[in-house]
Amino acid sequence: MDVSPGQRVVDEAGVLGSIQTLDSSIDRLAEDQHLTLYVITVDEFTDPSGADAWVSRFSELNDLGATDAVLVIATQARQAKFEASSSGPITQEQQQRIYQDRIFPKLRDTDWTGAAEAAVDGMREAAQSSRASSGGGGGSQGLISGGWLLAAGGAGAVGVWAWRRRRRRADGTSIGTPGTPSQAAGAPGTARVPGAAPADPLAGMDLAQLRAEAGPLLVAADDAVARSAEELEFARAQYGDEAVRPFEAALAQARESLTRSFQLQQQLDDDIPDTEQQQRSWLTEIIRGCRAAQASLTAKQEEFARLRRLEDSPAEAISAAGNGVEQERARLERTRPRIRELTGRFAVGAVEPILDSLDEAGRRLDLAAESVDRARTHLEAGEVSAAALAVRGAEEATGQVRSVIAAAERSAGELEQARASLEEALEQAEADVAEAQALLGRGGYADLSGAAARVRQAVSAIRAELAAGPVDPQAQARRLREARVQLDEGLASVRDAHARDRSARQTLAHTLISAQTAVAAATDYVAARRGGVGQQARTALHEAQRHLAEAQRLRDAEPTAALTEANQALLRAQQAQSGADADVRSFRADPGAGGSNRNSALLGGLLLGTLLGGGNHGGFGGGGSGGFGGGSFGGGSFGGGGGGFGSGGAGGNF
Repeated sequence: MDVSPGQRVVDEAGVLGSIQTLDSSIDRLAEDQHLTLYVITVDEFTDPSGADAWVSRFSELNDLGATDAVLVIATQARQAKFEASSSGPITQEQQQRIYQDRIFPKLRDTDWTGAAEAAVDGMREAAQSSRASSGGGGGSQGLISGGWLLAAGGAGAVGVWAWRRRRRRADGTSIGTPGTPSQAAGAPGTARVPGAAPADPLAGMDLAQLRAEAGPLLVAADDAVARSAEELEFARAQYGDEAVRPFEAALAQARESLTRSFQLQQQLDDDIPDTEQQQRSWLTEIIRGCRAAQASLTAKQEEFARLRRLEDSPAEAISAAGNGVEQERARLERTRPRIRELTGRFAVGAVEPILDSLDEAGRRLDLAAESVDRARTHLEAGEVSAAALAVRGAEEATGQVRSVIAAAERSAGELEQARASLEEALEQAEADVAEAQALLGRGGYADLSGAAARVRQAVSAIRAELAAGPVDPQAQARRLREARVQLDEGLASVRDAHARDRSARQTLAHTLISAQTAVAAATDYVAARRGGVGQQARTALHEAQRHLAEAQRLRDAEPTAALTEANQALLRAQQAQSGADADVRSFRADPGAGGSNRNSALLGGLLLGTLLGGGNHGGFGGGGSGGFGGGSFGGGSFGGGGGGFGSGGAGGNF
């Protein structure tokens, strides 16, 4: 691909779409601040591998100077690096904040153009701040040598040597290099036939690449939908139902796309062998579905931002956020003792996840309070935008706490309901055993004997446990269901259609209660810990929610089919709960985790930028990340580099 003189955006990945607006932003940065910027997208870092080495080598080959900056993003590898010259006007601390607070949230939402625009805005603000603090006016430090901004995400085979080759050819010189790099569809400089559709980049990926793309997209889209739902509720409380109706439609559309994607992922995860063509088709549809979900939300970002302009009344917004923190702290203190009382009637395993969620809620309230204090400090300094971002961080953390407390209060009632439902299930099991005994007494049906004995034994053991002390009604109901599988099958073979329907309705009633309780518990658990929960547990949870909705839809007209769906909901909810438990244990076992407020924010999937100073939101709020296991911030030093490059910057995985 030939790069024309003056070209500053090279979209090797073909992910940026129209670059006219971005080009204009980069031009204004050069005119206003004497800083130059180029954008490049690649799939992964090759020749050399690794973001640090790539940037270091790039700076050497292209003689980068004091007013140059770099943002390199590898979309498939999900790695990025932002660096400005150490001899230029943007300090190392400012570079880290630009990446952490502005670029990183956009990357986590796969908003590649947004990441590039965020880098432009961050550089402009940093340059203005540096100039103001030094008392200087315009001007540049030394020779302006043609800057560059990398937004990587395309053809990974195109290494630094290929970029140097393109740049030299644009200047009319040549460089000897083996081969010719392939051109990504839609990349700047690629010849296009008017009206011709661009090539599908997914078609060139193998299965491993498709899986690597689909997994993170599922998590990111799931987090964007969750965050948008939270933002929508903030807006509803402030402006009413009518104001948020257009955003509800966008959120519903995103959820529909996401639900289908998770359903396909479950088909890939199950024990049924899939052909290579099926896997390719489903993975491709997952990727497109996730992008469609993100697009539904992105289309409403600007409109939603206008609705939620906290900058218009920052003092009132800060006051409301502070009041919200105190209200939820009071609720938390009232709720904790009530949940602890449950340990007298219910087993530790049934209550402990609720108490753990409340402990996390306390840490997030501390974060929210700190963010409110930071907002006040920013406002006193006249930094209205920073104050608004801090308020958003406080709102997000407080919103999660509000949801956790509501879930804890609901869980107490659900445990009591599950206990009562278990008693009904035991009575029905005893009636079915009696029916089997009557059939055996008339002769024949010998296969019912062992099945009836197993159910009778399970009923006896569970009743003894209920009488002995604290119980876990969900676990005991699961044991009872497992014990009676063969008995249900045996009785179904001898009952007439009417009797089968009646039995299904009776069983469905308490099975639905168990399913609703299990799905709600898993949903609440994952929602409070979404930053630590991966794709498999999320897939199981979405499937549990889908099967539960189908069971509720069929319960009156087709009780037998509804019972099958309810049992599937139970199974998937249990898988989601156990998978999420394992993910969270792994997260907490990480040496960098522990019990700090920062890591509580990471576990909750909260945006550190908004809570720890600056940042942006995902979903409707813009930017943002879900972040399995959080992100990797901060730069590292690496050798080489030109024009003061190779000594810092910021970047990592996203």
